[in-house]
Amino acid sequence: MNNLFKILAISGISILIYKMFSDDKELDGIAHKEGKTREDFEPAKLKLGAQHEMEHTSQPEAAEQIAMDHLTEDEDYYEKLAAIEKKNPNKKLQSIWFDSSSWTTSEAKNWLKKSKRYKIPEVHVKGTQLRFRQEAPRHFKKGKNNWKTKSFNGVNLVYGTLKKE
Repeated sequence: MNNLFKILAISGISILIYKMFSDDKELDGIAHKEGKTREDFEPAKLKLGAQHEMEHTSQPEAAEQIAMDHLTEDEDYYEKLAAIEKKNPNKKLQSIWFDSSSWTTSEAKNWLKKSKRYKIPEVHVKGTQLRFRQEAPRHFKKGKNNWKTKSFNGVNLVYGTLKKE
């Protein structure tokens, strides 16, 4: 399977969101295609990027490769991303949705388990979506302007704006 990616524009910055790679998949993103290695990047920026990308994978090598790809596109990528996140401190992951045309319930649960970052609650099926709530909807503001979705290869990470306590 190709290492496909989608580009999602958030606040004017293109964010490359990758499929979680399994141990047997070769990583061949933008940095690899341009012949770059870890030595081509500022160590502090690469470390910051790899730490951030561990949100999307449980594999340090994959996280570093994703960070290298982002830094190849824009050496200030993570500084810009931090500024966006600072503007939206009340955003939190509410749910993870899997497209049932690409994922079975068992595959989705295995992906969640492998990530070591997400809860594996009871699945809620809605249309073609397998939904795994990470937080109860009652903790979030209602209305479409309070939600952002990051999508990659049939997986949707749904972030919501928390209600003020």
